[in-house]
Amino acid sequence: MKLSEQKRNILTIFLFSIIAIIGRIIIAEDEGGYEGGGEFAEGFGGIAWGGGLAANILFVGYKFVYPRIHNYLPEILRLKYVLNLHILLNIILGILAILHGYALRNRAGIVEYLSVFFIIFLIVSGLTLRYVKNKKVKLFSRMLHAQRLLSIILIILIAIHTATIGD
Repeated sequence: MKLSEQKRNILTIFLFSIIAIIGRIIIAEDEGGYEGGGEFAEGFGGIAWGGGLAANILFVGYKFVYPRIHNYLPEILRLKYVLNLHILLNIILGILAILHGYALRNRAGIVEYLSVFFIIFLIVSGLTLRYVKNKKVKLFSRMLHAQRLLSIILIILIAIHTATIGD
């Protein structure tokens, strides 16, 4: 199943529109508008944390077994499609995490700000790796994005955040 570029663009615009609407609800709650936006934003943190952890562990596992099973997979499960899903999910989950942080910024400390930095850094380096054509830039991006240490640091920061946020 191949999506045409036009359908992909429409789907992307739709998803980002939904995120923008949700973001507006959160910002309005922060300004004293809609009721329930703050609670709404708190749920984003759990979605971003659980979804991001699951999506990325599954992607790393998939990349590990892919060379052994790729001849038996249907077209939709080829690595390029799974990579596109990885990119899309991480962008959406990253935006949810940032909206969560923005809505609750009055409770943010150094751990939360570092988490946002690493989320943005990993998303930007991943997008650069995927869409920039310059070989030197791609090589540099691959070195940055593929560092397991950066992902481990992000996981530790978010674990600290979830363990201490009630304090």
